[in-house]
Amino acid sequence: MLEEVWWIINAIPSPWGFDNQILFKIYLDASADDYECPTVVTDDSHRSCGQSRFGCWICTVVKEDKSMSALIKSGVKWMKPLLDFRDRLIANRNVSDYRCETRRNGQWAVDESGHKMGNYTMEYRIQLLRELLTVQKETQDYRSSIDLITNQELIAIQVIWYRDGNFTTTVNDIYNEVYGYNIPNTTIGLQERLLLEKACINNHNHYQLIQELLALQKNKVLLMRKYGLATDLEARLETYVKEGNI
Repeated sequence: MLEEVWWIINAIPSPWGFDNQILFKIYLDASADDYECPTVVTDDSHRSCGQSRFGCWICTVVKEDKSMSALIKSGVKWMKPLLDFRDRLIANRNVSDYRCETRRNGQWAVDESGHKMGNYTMEYRIQLLRELLTVQKETQDYRSSIDLITNQELIAIQVIWYRDGNFTTTVNDIYNEVYGYNIPNTTIGLQERLLLEKACINNHNHYQLIQELLALQKNKVLLMRKYGLATDLEARLETYVKEGNI
């Protein structure tokens, strides 16, 4: 069946006018070194170029992305930073130093040998985002239309970081560091900040707390889902009290 598909692709013109040789070349370039695609198709006895695997470029289910490696060897050099980033994800996936001692639900996640298996530490998550944005910027030098991560996804990351108690390094800080300009503002504007500072002039901790609560609320609005907002606000207030601010 696969051979028949490739025979049709190579022998019959596309009804919508697309050059099927472009598709054929993609699979040809992405094939592993130990496999040859037919360069000329004359009948349905030829083998196909179907050995290549295409999917999410960041997928870590397979240990080695042979298709991306083959494309790079075939001359698609702009993919090299993507492959390097993916390989680093695999190499560091189970490194204890990059993991927390507990899962997000508070469950203990350390085995008998002391190896940590919780969610990634905030420091490592910040590092990963910085690396990803750097790779995206490098990739856009070759293909400006490519976005490895969308602004909506960046907002979602910021929501999670706030929920996990990180209010120091923001997604916008990292974006500005890499690109030299800000992503769309996700907190209150300048005039509102000045009024808030004036109202909290006697207690800067109150100013910071309100900023954080507003950030939680604003990001929920941007994500168009307010589910869990009350829980997030209560959790931040409880942390604030435990830190001895009240």
